[in-house]
Order: sequence, then C-alpha cells, then structure tokens
Amino acid sequence: MSKNLKQIFYLFLDVDGVLNNSKSTGWNPDFTNVVLDTENLNNYFSLLSFLQKRYEVKVVLSSGWVLHPEDLEFLKEKGVIWNRVSVRKLTSTREQEIRMTLREELKLRDGYDIHILQNFLVLDDQLQKKEWGDKLVHCTFQEGGFTKELLQQTKKIITAKFPK
Repeated sequence: MSKNLKQIFYLFLDVDGVLNNSKSTGWNPDFTNVVLDTENLNNYFSLLSFLQKRYEVKVVLSSGWVLHPEDLEFLKEKGVIWNRVSVRKLTSTREQEIRMTLREELKLRDGYDIHILQNFLVLDDQLQKKEWGDKLVHCTFQEGGFTKELLQQTKKIITAKFPK
C-alpha cells in the first residue's frame, strides 16, 4: 500500500444512547423533542478526528434515525456527517443490518465472516459485547451515552488492536 493512501476504517454510528442519553432528553417515551447531548457529540467528534489521523474514515449511520428525513436534517445541522446509511430491511436486526452493509460496501460474497475484517467499529446501545468484542463500543442511554470514559477506552483499543 502506498504511503499516501490510508486504509479505510468503517465507523457504524447509532444515535439514541450514543449521541444522547437520559440526562439530555429526560424520559420521553415517544422521543419527541429529542436533543443531542453536547458532551456525547464532542466525544464523537474527538473520536472521529482521532480516527481520521490514522485512516480514511467512512461513517455509516446505523440508526432508526435514517427512517426520518427530519432527523437526518437535524443531525446535519449539528455537524454529524456520514458517508452512507446502513442497509435496512423491515425484518432485520441491527446486527444483520451492519453485516449486510459491510458485505455490500466491501462487495463480499455471502458467508464471508465480517469479524475477520480489522478496520471497523460500532458505536451502539443495542448490540451485545460478547458477539462483537473490541469492535463494539457499547454505550447506554441510562449511563450517559458516549462518555469521556468510553472515548478514552475506545482510543486505547484502536491504538492497541487495529492496524494502521
């Protein structure tokens, strides 16, 4: 690989529970008047900047927010950008959507195990750590979303485990 070319790193971004949390939105069962948490957002931007120094980063929005144009517009207004949205099917789980998106993006044949791919990370509050290992940054809505502590842990994992 040429020294000028950076490897591609895929960052899958969920919104609820990652960029917002119970403190920023309060309990709101119908999710009206949802706001993004400033600290969560700044931590996300810090992670993105950190990754961009090492890789060509492709952000994949893997959130229910992709179903609502007004939500996408709101994210853009807050400076959240993405290269694509995840493949979505009515009956698919988040895990299946991420797998389908990686297969499509990388033009992988069915049956190819995406877990052997090195350069991707998922910021999500629904997936299980046991299935994704170091590829998942498990945020929670109740525990503050993508916190400063999670940001620091994530940077350490990227430095230690992901090839440059």
